[in-house]
Amino acid sequence: MPVSTIPYHSIMGNYRQTNDTREMSDGIVPYSSSHLDHAVSEKIIKAKHSVHEEAETLLELRRILRLHLEQNPNR
Repeated sequence: MPVSTIPYHSIMGNYRQTNDTREMSDGIVPYSSSHLDHAVSEKIIKAKHSVHEEAETLLELRRILRLHLEQNPNR
């Protein structure tokens, strides 16, 4: 469980052709198990469980890192 005082983001895969969160899955973990309440952002990428290998995931990571750098320029 994430610590409430630390901002966190969520990136998850969905290989199914649906936007219905009750049916979304990366092939191993259903959306209902991977969703984190109170995440600063949630990015769902068309991918299976190996979502970390997708170019779109890397772009989202860059976006998140830049966001945190802008919010904390002296760190």
